[in-house]
Amino acid sequence: MKLIARSLNEGIKIDIIYFDGEYFTKRKILVHHFTEHTVEAYCYLRKAPRTFKTNGILAVSLESTPKKERSG
Repeated sequence: MKLIARSLNEGIKIDIIYFDGEYFTKRKILVHHFTEHTVEAYCYLRKAPRTFKTNGILAVSLESTPKKERSG
């Protein structure tokens, strides 16, 4: 929950692995509100606000950004 709170407080994107009961998906989200049971966030995969059940969030990490290739 620390990274979820950090996303809310600092306005940073996070990556989650989410299981909706049928499918696993990786989502990039920006948290707007959360409780013990739900996370309300903007989902960059769906390009829309979404509500996620906290028991379906299997992993949370800081947003992964592609590394720039080094020249030379």
